[in-house]
Amino acid sequence: MEKVITLRKGDWEIVNKLNNEYPKELLKESFDRFVKKRLRYNMQTGKTYLGRELIAEFTHSQDIEKYDNREDVIKWQFMGNIKNGCSRKMRGYDIIG
Repeated sequence: MEKVITLRKGDWEIVNKLNNEYPKELLKESFDRFVKKRLRYNMQTGKTYLGRELIAEFTHSQDIEKYDNREDVIKWQFMGNIKNGCSRKMRGYDIIG
């Protein structure tokens, strides 16, 4: 598996399958924004980036999760961001703050 996993358009089916909270149209809008902004996770450093901005990181290197498939990275590293975008939109804010 590659070192850096970037959310891409082809991941939509996985994201849609993992969602049980938000309307599909809203989820798709949030997903598209994160794809456009290049949401990605570095599996060696445990850091998550949105564009050039570091948005999350593990404090202790021993806590960095080891994933062996793309779906797990999407589920544990990306879905929180995508769902938060849905929540923000529902409350009248921009998907990405």
